[in-house]
Amino acid sequence: MFHLFETIRIQDGVPQHLQWHQARLNDSYYRYFKRFGGPVLEEVIRVPEAYSQGTVKCKFFYNRSAHTAGFSHYTPKPVRSLKLVDGDHIEYSMKYTGRSSLDQLYSQKEDCDDILVVQNGRITDTSYTNIVLFNGEMWITPIYPLLQGTCRARLIREGRIREGDIRVEDLKHYRHFRLINAMLDFDAQEDVDVNQIK
Repeated sequence: MFHLFETIRIQDGVPQHLQWHQARLNDSYYRYFKRFGGPVLEEVIRVPEAYSQGTVKCKFFYNRSAHTAGFSHYTPKPVRSLKLVDGDHIEYSMKYTGRSSLDQLYSQKEDCDDILVVQNGRITDTSYTNIVLFNGEMWITPIYPLLQGTCRARLIREGRIREGDIRVEDLKHYRHFRLINAMLDFDAQEDVDVNQIK
């Protein structure tokens, strides 16, 4: 049984940003299994010929002693509205294969495209992405996300986004948001009016 996974973007047969996924895998492997020595992504991911063109999602599952990878062609699903939901009780600090708590929250999205989880009054993540918000001067991402996303970490390191403590009542100070993860490149996202967070 696989407990953890990484979602990796494959572009025209080439895995993207593997060093960021490897860093998170190493951290999760040690935290979950209490040992070093997880799989080395660069050595074990082999993209099948059928997935050598276009944008492909690789889901790399792993446990203490084994790993496997699945591939699928990827088309992003537009998200234009978010429903604020209370997620004080959930914990998703690693990419667990068990997502029942998030799935339960997702069922509360009503007529919105996705949820935006609130913990202790603070904005965190959607069901599958980190969020960044524009205040008129810079892009800010919540300092307390559910999951430390690889794209989020890379953009912070590059100085393109900054961390900030964003409470629900602070949303009025922002204009737009974008959603990011390994499959959703920051520059490819459209700005969405923050009033679409309900």
